[in-house]
Amino acid sequence: MRPVEQLALVSRQLRAAARLSAARRTARPLQELTALKAIRDGVSTQAALAERLQIDPPAASRLVDRLVGEGLIARAPGADRRSVRLVLRRPAAAAIAIGDQVIDDVDRRLVRHLGPAEVRRLATLLSTLSAGLTADQAAPPIPTAPIKPRRSRTRAT
Repeated sequence: MRPVEQLALVSRQLRAAARLSAARRTARPLQELTALKAIRDGVSTQAALAERLQIDPPAASRLVDRLVGEGLIARAPGADRRSVRLVLRRPAAAAIAIGDQVIDDVDRRLVRHLGPAEVRRLATLLSTLSAGLTADQAAPPIPTAPIKPRRSRTRAT
């Protein structure tokens, strides 16, 4: 398995562990907990929330509508009259605390399987990789040679 495939697999496994941990603590979906934590951590618009959660804008809009409807967040005027800012409301604190517990639980799993020093090294490697990939997005694309089709090795009979 190539490294990118391993990262994708581990990412899915960690997400599954987080969903299970969340389900043990609350009926609230992991995505809602993650959204509330993101807003707490400075995400203030639906567009930024969609990007952070890697969901499309209509899904982010439905998620925000649900959280507003439950009284966990509010829409407030943004920097200009057309923009809207997402603001946490007091009742969100309990859900955010559960989200923090879920992250703590998944972190403990990492340490259990890797050990503290390896987790620190992994964090450094992932940070370096993330910074590099972010820089790649800002740079012009690297030209690639066209891929030549492979010749079949079977003989005609």
